Amino acid sequence: MKTLVKSCCLLGAVLLGLNAETLRAQSFVTCGAISTNVGAQLKFVNGANYASNSGFVQFLTYERFTNHFTGVGGSYCYTSDTLISNSPLTLVFQALSTKTNPAAAAFGSYIACKILSVTGPVGGVLSFWESSAGWPTYTFPVGGVYDPNKNWFEVGNIENGAGTPGGDPFGNIPGRRFTVNQAGEYMVTFQLYDISKTHPTDLNSPIHVPSDPLTIKFATKVDIATTGFAQTNGVVTMTFKQGGLTNLFVETASDLSGNWIPVAGPFTNAPVTTNSVQILTTLKFTNNPSVAKIFYRLHGATP
Repeated sequence: MKTLVKSCCLLGAVLLGLNAETLRAQSFVTCGAISTNVGAQLKFVNGANYASNSGFVQFLTYERFTNHFTGVGGSYCYTSDTLISNSPLTLVFQALSTKTNPAAAAFGSYIACKILSVTGPVGGVLSFWESSAGWPTYTFPVGGVYDPNKNWFEVGNIENGAGTPGGDPFGNIPGRRFTVNQAGEYMVTFQLYDISKTHPTDLNSPIHVPSDPLTIKFATKVDIATTGFAQTNGVVTMTFKQGGLTNLFVETASDLSGNWIPVAGPFTNAPVTTNSVQILTTLKFTNNPSVAKIFYRLHGATP
């Protein structure tokens, strides 16, 4: 008898082919200006690499997180800053240094980034989390109108001098993340603003004018995969990642185009990442010796 394994999630994307080096990998959206002249427009310097028509996608992986707000049971969401070893890239907005980069904004400027609009599935909500925040800093319902005082985050770092007379606008603040509450694709439009008051002749005005908008595509994923598969004396041992899913099934078939039959699932709980270590599920199955060939797969619906 031949026993084969086929991992798939028919209603959700499967993360494959990534390695441990991508753990919390960061992808920098660089922020500068057309020039350092007063009144020059701010600019997403490498924005073309992230625009919605570039092919770039900021993936958000389904994961559980816990803090004093959620309690020990935790809460699930799709997140960009994930602890799993094959996490997707996490966007980090970085203000370039005027000391080292000719595409940077002027000394004294202080770059911030606003979220202008979010499109996506009905009922979807994008959340922005400041570093180490236990609760979303700002939330952006799909199609909503956002409070102008609660729709932006700093890009420059005042500790480096951003926003001070003659100060370098450089900055990036790691540990931030984006999350969404529903599966699907989202289009998020950003715009850069100078929030300084270091204009050389008008101390109530910034040096630079806002950038052109930049729309970036976000999409959700689940992380399921078969990580181990062995057969001894007709007994199969299968190890796999549930990716936080309880509505997941192990299915078998004698032919890839045949009728898939559930042999395990749904599950009452789903092991999750703990201290950056992915907890796996291991099950054993006894094959029917009268069947010449058996295929196994994972099958689950996105939450």
